Amino acid sequence: MLRHLFLALSLIVGLASCTKYEANREPPASTKNAEPPSPGQTIAYEQYISVSTEPGRIGATHRALQASCEQAAAAEQCVILESELRGSDATSAFLKLRATTAGVARLMNELTAKATLTMQQLRGEELAAPIGDARKRLQLSIDYRSRLEALAGNLGNKSGADLDSLVRLNHELAQVQSQIETASGELARLQERVATRILTVQIDSIGPSRVWAPLGDAFADFGHDLAGATGALITFLAYALPWCIVLAGAVWGLLKWRAHRARRAAAPSAAP
Repeated sequence: MLRHLFLALSLIVGLASCTKYEANREPPASTKNAEPPSPGQTIAYEQYISVSTEPGRIGATHRALQASCEQAAAAEQCVILESELRGSDATSAFLKLRATTAGVARLMNELTAKATLTMQQLRGEELAAPIGDARKRLQLSIDYRSRLEALAGNLGNKSGADLDSLVRLNHELAQVQSQIETASGELARLQERVATRILTVQIDSIGPSRVWAPLGDAFADFGHDLAGATGALITFLAYALPWCIVLAGAVWGLLKWRAHRARRAAAPSAAP
C-alpha cells in the first residue's frame, strides 16, 4: 500500500514539474530579445560585403567593427561567429557575425564610412517548410502530453491503479517532455535565423601593395607550412616503412629463387 502511494505521489510530482517547467521555460538567450519575424516572413538572409582601405588601417577597421558589434550585443543581438586577421602586418581581415536586420544595416553604414565598398551580395534561404514541420512536431507532442496527463490524473484518482501502468505512463511522459524541448529548441533556432541576418565582411587593402600581398602572406606562413609538410612526410614514412621492408624481402626472395633455378638449369649442361 505504501509503495503504491509513494509511486502515485512520485507521478504527481513529476507531472507538476513538467507543467511548471513548460510554463516558466524561457526562450534561448540568443532569441529572447531578438526582433520577431514579420508575419509570413520565413526567409533567412546572409549578406556578403567586401571593402578596401589603406594597408595600415585594415587592423583598426577590423577591430572597430568587432567592438561595435560587441557593444550592441544586447540591443541588436550581435554575435561574432568568426574573426581573422591575415598576415603579420594585417594585409587582410575577415569577420563573420550575426545581428538583427537593423544591426546589420548600422554596421554596414559604419564600415562603408571608413572604407570603400567593392562588392555586395545577398543570399536568402526559404525556411517555410522546416518551420512548419517544427511547429507541427511541437504541437503534436504538446497534445500528446496533455492526453497523457489526463490519463495520469484518471489513474491517480483510482484506488486500485495498476502499478505497471503508472510506471510506464511516467516514463512516456518523460520521453514526450524531452521531445517537446527538442522541438522547441529547433523552432527557436529557425526563428532566430529568420529574425536575424548573417553578415560576412572581407577587408582588403587599396593600391598596388595588394599585388605583393600574396608573397608577404606566403613568407608569413612559411614556418607553419614547412612544419606541416615535414609532419606529413614523417607520417608517410611511418606508414610506408613497414611495407617497404616487406616489399624488399619479397624482391630479395624472388631474386634468390630465380638465381637458384638458373643454377639448377645450368648444372646438367655443365656435367660431362
